Amino acid sequence: MYNCLGTALENFAQTTASDRLSRTYMIQTAWGIENHIRMIMKRAKSVFLIFCEDPLFYEKHAGYISRLVKLVKVNVIISDKKIAKGIPAECYQANRDMTEFLIHLSIAKKYARQTKMIFYADRKEALTVFETGGRNEAVFTANNIYGEFFSGIVLTNLIKQTA
Repeated sequence: MYNCLGTALENFAQTTASDRLSRTYMIQTAWGIENHIRMIMKRAKSVFLIFCEDPLFYEKHAGYISRLVKLVKVNVIISDKKIAKGIPAECYQANRDMTEFLIHLSIAKKYARQTKMIFYADRKEALTVFETGGRNEAVFTANNIYGEFFSGIVLTNLIKQTA
C-alpha cells in the first residue's frame, strides 16, 4: 500500500512540476507577435512545424528559417505548391483535412478570425497567429498536452504521406 501511495505521489509531483504546467496567453501587438515568432524558432531543439500560406512571411523570415533548418528538422505545411518556391525548408503539401482544419479554418470564420499561421516547436510550444477586426493577434501556449498530441498526429501523417 505504501509503495503504491509513494508511486502515486511521485507521479503527481511530476505532473504538477512548474516546468510542466500549461501556459497560455494572448499577444495583441505586432511587436509581441514578431518577438514570439523569433523566440519559438530560437527555442526549438528537435522539430519545428510551420503552417503558413503567406509568401511574404517566408521572404521576411528566410534568414531565421535557414538558420533553424541547420539546427532542427523543419517541416513547412502548405496547401499550394506554388508557395513552396523560395522557402528554405522542406515543404509538404497538406492533405484535404489539414487544409480544411489548419490552414483554412472554417470554424474560425464563424468567429471572424482568420488563421494566418501556426507554429509548433518540439511538440511543447505552439503559436497561432490570426487576424480579427483587421489586426493580427496571437495565442501562445507551452506544455499543452493537446499541442503535443496534435503535432504528433501531424508529424505521423507527414511521414505516411512521404513513405
